[in-house]
Amino acid sequence: MPARDRTGWQVLAVLVIATLPYVNAIPNGFVLDDELIEKDPRIHALSVGRIFSTGYWHTVNRDPRGDVYRPLAVLSYAINYRISGQWPAAFHAVNIVLHAVTSVLVLAFVHALLGDRWIAFAAALLFAAHPVHTEAVTSVVGRAEIQSALLLLIALILHVRHYALPGLRPGAWLAVAVVSFALALLSKETAAAGPALVVLVGLVDQVAGRSRGLQRASRVAVLYLLGVGGYLAARIAVLGSSAGRAPWKMI
Repeated sequence: MPARDRTGWQVLAVLVIATLPYVNAIPNGFVLDDELIEKDPRIHALSVGRIFSTGYWHTVNRDPRGDVYRPLAVLSYAINYRISGQWPAAFHAVNIVLHAVTSVLVLAFVHALLGDRWIAFAAALLFAAHPVHTEAVTSVVGRAEIQSALLLLIALILHVRHYALPGLRPGAWLAVAVVSFALALLSKETAAAGPALVVLVGLVDQVAGRSRGLQRASRVAVLYLLGVGGYLAARIAVLGSSAGRAPWKMI
């Protein structure tokens, strides 16, 4: 079977395996922390300025010291609300689609990193079907995690491909990767692991005999660290501290 045909059915299989376990979540309503969708006037009005100048839990927790900063996740809810209104099924469907796309990106990342389609396929299937993702996919506000992972994977795929993709020069693709990483941070702060992951990818390159993989990764990691610094500066400016406590909320 030609490589292109093999890739096509592998992508389709990953999409199906990532979708089927969560289809039964579509009829569900809003639960627990999904109250953010129901109560937040920033989401209802698509108020971009307020979304980026206030904390994630601003509506349900007025104390900024107990908050976190995820404006891109809130913006995603607001766009969803503008298109579908307060219809839970639409929010759940978007989460499932994002999870399926993220699973395909895992396939692309592992294949680019290791060069083995079957290992990549197995890894993507495991990621797609693993029950650890249940809360992130079925809870609407779990989208912050999915969105952050998706954007971080885009940056990592560009890095492992050495920014040598059609359409743009490597420097332009590097800029795309850095922006994607910054957007991942604005979705959820766990993307701060990005610099370490870039160095890890560089280490794999080095072990595999790809020249200067670790040296290149170290330079890129510095750019990512600057992105983390910018995110922390924005977080402190909005919340007044770098670490939100949110003792009464699951974050």
